[in-house]
Amino acid sequence: MKTIINGIHCQAVSANDRGLQYGDGHFTTAKVTDGKIEFLDAHLARLQKANQILQFPAISLQQLTTQMASAAQQLGDGVLKVIITRGEGGRGYAPPPSPHLTCIISTHPKPAYYDELHQRGLVLKNATFKLGLQPALAGIKHLNRLEQVLIKQELAQTSADDLVVSDINENVVETSQGNLFWCCDGQWFTPELRLAGVEGVMRNRFIHQLSKIGHKVRECSVDSEALLDAQHLLVTNSVIGVIWASRFNDKLFAKPELKWN
Repeated sequence: MKTIINGIHCQAVSANDRGLQYGDGHFTTAKVTDGKIEFLDAHLARLQKANQILQFPAISLQQLTTQMASAAQQLGDGVLKVIITRGEGGRGYAPPPSPHLTCIISTHPKPAYYDELHQRGLVLKNATFKLGLQPALAGIKHLNRLEQVLIKQELAQTSADDLVVSDINENVVETSQGNLFWCCDGQWFTPELRLAGVEGVMRNRFIHQLSKIGHKVRECSVDSEALLDAQHLLVTNSVIGVIWASRFNDKLFAKPELKWN
């Protein structure tokens, strides 16, 4: 892993950084192919949106883009992650009046097992852990990921590839690593994210691509039993792309034949 912090190659942030102290920050994770960041504009827009919601100062998009592009070019193929925190602060929750943001860019190899998963499809099971509801933060990829840490610990105790996660009202939200889509009798659905969950870059891209080939995606609130009525079940994220699920609990699913440019 290579890391750039505020434009400098190093591996450490201050112990007073609010990202460490309070999870006061947000991030995005992108796929890099042949030295180019896929869907770069969408990732930058995501960072800007989270900045606004968390009331961070504006970031220099030109400087950030230059640093991201340089890191991607050196990487070649793999994964690039950008973390933005509110920077250093004193003890206590109240943010400094004029924060100096911390920007961390790191690069990583592509997970080797993703190609295998695309071939055989994901095996999914229900998570017993439930997501809390927080509409003010729903959608953004903030640094408070303890729920996902606990879900991954639960996943490690199963034979599944990923877990379908619901909120405390039993509405399906996402998986531990991506957004969900399912198809019933030709109609595509995805969970609405008003109260919990992450609005993924690939989720929005996939909705757009489906619309171009005549499939309008319906956002809805359903429990996990509704997924068992589907013919196709998919998971999306920026690194793995769009991947089909071959099994959810005890039901088998067919691989959809979707084509788009």
